[in-house]
Amino acid sequence: MDDEASFREFVSARIGRLSRVAFLLTGEHHAAEDLVQVTLIKVARHWPRVIRGGDPDAYVRRALYHEHVCPSRATPNITAPLMPPSPTFRHEPTGGIR
Repeated sequence: MDDEASFREFVSARIGRLSRVAFLLTGEHHAAEDLVQVTLIKVARHWPRVIRGGDPDAYVRRALYHEHVCPSRATPNITAPLMPPSPTFRHEPTGGIR
């Protein structure tokens, strides 16, 4: 079996479990889905080395955890809602360049 097929089989067999672990880490379904997706993309790049290590389950769970807790690895997360401008706000030109 080639590396790509091996990775696809691994993901198919474990996506539910990985999603549950990610939900426990994040506490939110969409954030958990993003965490699993980003982690699996990174793991796929190193899959031949991961399977040579002998325990891909532990490697992927550890990668999932590190992706969640390490701010330098994390993707930007916008948590504040964007508020529409106040209806009383009026932009007045201040002179300057037009």
